Amino acid sequence: WLKRVNGALQVQASFSVTLSLDPLTAAPELVGREIRNHLDAAEIRERRCVVALPLRWAMAAHAPLPQLPEADVASFLQIEAERSFPCDVATLVIATSFCQAASGQRHAAILGVPRNQVATLEAVLRAAKLQPESFSLGITALQPADRDGALALTIGESHVGLQVTCGGGVVAVRALEGAMETEGGRRTLRGDLVAREARITLGQL
Repeated sequence: WLKRVNGALQVQASFSVTLSLDPLTAAPELVGREIRNHLDAAEIRERRCVVALPLRWAMAAHAPLPQLPEADVASFLQIEAERSFPCDVATLVIATSFCQAASGQRHAAILGVPRNQVATLEAVLRAAKLQPESFSLGITALQPADRDGALALTIGESHVGLQVTCGGGVVAVRALEGAMETEGGRRTLRGDLVAREARITLGQL
């Protein structure tokens, strides 16, 4: 819970819970009530929120941009998305991040999230009496893009998120499935798998 104080944001409270209901399969009213109960128990009354979508929901494509008038870039990216994604792009919420390589070549990372899953999550939030201000992938907020380049990793419950930024934009995002294993009730990070997949991603770029 953030509050603006003297022009800056300050953390007022924070908490973490695991929902007993799946937001995508359970009734939105029931999931919303569970979320509202947790917020009430934490004495958080704020209605506006920002939402981090699971990285596993996202599909990603990468495309170098040819020399085109700026007015034609959107139609070019539409064709690239239709060619790259294994579904009708009308069923996706699409976001694009641009970057520029040292050579001057511009590139675009095209990210797509199933529209029906976002709509279901919106219904859950409305049932929880929350007003979402934005939806994004959490890793893109944790590691903003810079021109020098960075590889960021986030450890989740069952996977590791990977993001590569360079040239002022996002170049690649992936959810590394199988990077987390549970043995004897303890979660273990498979560093060898993370290192291998990071090398593969950088090699593809």
